[in-house]
Amino acid sequence: MFHFAIEFCYRTDAGNRSPDVIRGDRRLVLGRHRGEWVAVLYDYVNPDAPSDRQMVFESPVLTTPVADVRLFRPPDVLIGWGEDIDVELSGEKQGGAGWVVEAFVPWRVLGFSDVPSKIPCDAGLMIPDSGGVGVQRRIAWGDPTPLPVSDVAWEARIHPGRWGIMTLR
Repeated sequence: MFHFAIEFCYRTDAGNRSPDVIRGDRRLVLGRHRGEWVAVLYDYVNPDAPSDRQMVFESPVLTTPVADVRLFRPPDVLIGWGEDIDVELSGEKQGGAGWVVEAFVPWRVLGFSDVPSKIPCDAGLMIPDSGGVGVQRRIAWGDPTPLPVSDVAWEARIHPGRWGIMTLR
């Protein structure tokens, strides 16, 4: 059963403010799948991506291609070991009302060679349908309007023109 997911959409090229999806636009989704925390990294435009990690999300309405989709699935809550760690995830239920989720994702996994000072980005929640199977809507920081989700191709889309800027200090 799908409870919720957290998404972080971002651009690795802070200087490019194009509203279109460009190389370096990515989306990290953290959520529970079959009882374990997983992270999925979508890299939308990457000509160097291996063909076995490319995905095309299709519906009768539209098509959303993603050049590179990587699933980080821990055997427990840890993905990778020691210095080779890729992503570390943990989550625990808090008083029946919600979850606390902690994620450690190295900058290099996100596609940055150095710690950036600014990141064009958006963050939000993906809310499940009543059956807990699919995404019913997305609520995002950068876009004040809750986005209805009618199909998987729409759910996989990102909207860089609606993102804000996160400044790191």
